[in-house]
Amino acid sequence: MSKSKEPRPVIGYWMSERKRQKLNWSEFGKVCRYNGFELVKIELDKPLENQGPFAVILHKLTEFIARNDQEMALIFNERSVVDCKPPCVAQSFVNHNALLFKIFVVGEEYQVVERPSLKNFYPSDQSTIFFDSHNVSKSDSSSQLSVLDPEDQAHIPQIDINKLETIVKVLREELNLTLFGIDIVVENHTGRHAIIDINVYPGYDGFPNFFVSLMNCIKMKLAEKKATVEDREAGKTFLKLESKPEQDDSGFDTCDSSDERKQRQLISSTSINNKISAISKKSVNR
Repeated sequence: MSKSKEPRPVIGYWMSERKRQKLNWSEFGKVCRYNGFELVKIELDKPLENQGPFAVILHKLTEFIARNDQEMALIFNERSVVDCKPPCVAQSFVNHNALLFKIFVVGEEYQVVERPSLKNFYPSDQSTIFFDSHNVSKSDSSSQLSVLDPEDQAHIPQIDINKLETIVKVLREELNLTLFGIDIVVENHTGRHAIIDINVYPGYDGFPNFFVSLMNCIKMKLAEKKATVEDREAGKTFLKLESKPEQDDSGFDTCDSSDERKQRQLISSTSINNKISAISKKSVNR
């Protein structure tokens, strides 16, 4: 009798149908099979232990939350603060000549994609401007809010690759994320880089060969976990590293037990900014 083939390791995932279609997820299923995996959608109304075992779980659970985070407003004066309807998040506006840099991170890889953004604005008596960010910052957007005034058209901000690599490295380590996106603007005239948003498991529009990079990332994570398990079984002594904060929706899970995920900490933006600043200064001094 011939030996039966070992079952393929299973990659479990959950995301909304809208997200699945947008990412053309059926193509990733083909990539998985080519690399010896099966791709299975997790049923959230059933116990997870009855659906596995999973080698890896990819998830986007934040899509459950009813969100209006694309609805935004530009407030030009103190009088117009009443236009803010809580709950909301307030950010200082940074003039960046209508150019947004979206950084898509997959494990150790990242890609930079340029998108249109808001033109330069200044404090004034102007009334509040309400807008939907999807109408401004999509690749095919053509909003009047993105049209630069003539005096601003000569200066095009450029992203600093050294600063970018520092930002990606620090956020990857401090937030313990594998699949995430960063929105960065570069302040005109100063070159200051400002992080205006961080997205877990973004759309990856403009990321070439995304599924290949995702599969490479999955293989790397599984190899790291296998090496760790083998080292533990061999009785090797490990240095105890400072624990990293866990994110409920990191977008990537290699199926560790719940006992290994009990410690959760909040990382303040101040500590991340300090770490980015410190690394940047070291790079400059070299």
